[in-house]
Amino acid sequence: FVKKHWQEQRETLQEFALARIFGPSPTEYATSMRTLVETGSWQREEDLVKQYDDSMSYAYFRGKVQKHVQAFAQAAQSVDLVTQERDNNEYEVTDLDHYYEFLGGLARTVQHKKGGRADVLVVDSTEEAVAVEDLKITVERATRTRMLNPVWIDGMLRHDFHGVKKIKDRVEHLLGFAATTGSVENWVFDRVADRLVFDEEMRKRLQANNPYAAVKICESLIECERRGYWTSDPERLSNLRDIFLNMEAEIE
Repeated sequence: FVKKHWQEQRETLQEFALARIFGPSPTEYATSMRTLVETGSWQREEDLVKQYDDSMSYAYFRGKVQKHVQAFAQAAQSVDLVTQERDNNEYEVTDLDHYYEFLGGLARTVQHKKGGRADVLVVDSTEEAVAVEDLKITVERATRTRMLNPVWIDGMLRHDFHGVKKIKDRVEHLLGFAATTGSVENWVFDRVADRLVFDEEMRKRLQANNPYAAVKICESLIECERRGYWTSDPERLSNLRDIFLNMEAEIE
């Protein structure tokens, strides 16, 4: 395949027809896409693709690094499968923004450039027997073992202020995965809202730990609905917005 693609692309890309490793510039680690998701300052998924492209179009090739947007675009157009290895139980894919940033960002970029979705799979090597599973299954397990798990939540809440910030991050990462891969099922948002917002006792615990992060959890859920990633009945959504406004008012 390396030879095949080189023959197809050598006329337009010349020596960069052999480039296969792309990433951020040598002075950067991550992409600028995360900032858009964190702040909500994007209109369409194409805005995320644009930021991902801008950050990840540096070819690491023959001992040098050079930005080559066309080479990256042509490589992305031929992708059928996007994978991510998970090699330890310390982190689930919803625990770090880098998972949706790189795995999701690449998947969404391929879809944009190719005009069709690539398969997105997670290679789980945390056990002796390696398992390969659809990203949707991985996200669901991560949600059950973290955000819906009362034991995990209790552990987070033992850390003043920082605990709810970590819970908030994972809700935000669900939004990131929904935007980049479409692999977050509707029930996931339903259950997260039930556990963290509509459960009054839990909500008050979150507010007591970190009222600002608790408000942000509501804000992320509202954004998921507004962007079409979550569908819920009007009464529940109205209740969510009222809770959000009341929590904001308490802070002020």
